[in-house]
Amino acid sequence: MSTSEIRDEARKQAKFPFVEPSRVDNLIDRTEFYRVPDTATMICSIVLKSGFTVVDHASCKDPRNFDEDLAKRLSFSKARDRIFALEAYADVARPIEATLPNII
Repeated sequence: MSTSEIRDEARKQAKFPFVEPSRVDNLIDRTEFYRVPDTATMICSIVLKSGFTVVDHASCKDPRNFDEDLAKRLSFSKARDRIFALEAYADVARPIEATLPNII
């Protein structure tokens, strides 16, 4: 079972709030890909509308197995997963941070 399928199953069973995929997708301004020259590594950079950048990568052991489309999809999926984690953290932290003194 893929990560995406597991995530979909978890959402169906969820009884409490979770980060919606559409929320994450709506945060994305643009996506850029960079293949490290002479390697089997693709880097995905997702720039959010806030200007914050999330980065992840995909690599394969043997460059002969490298497939650019698959590398782009995998590196994007991994970077997008990071956004889910950041948004979940923000949701949990926001009420706590509101009670803290402003030190800036």
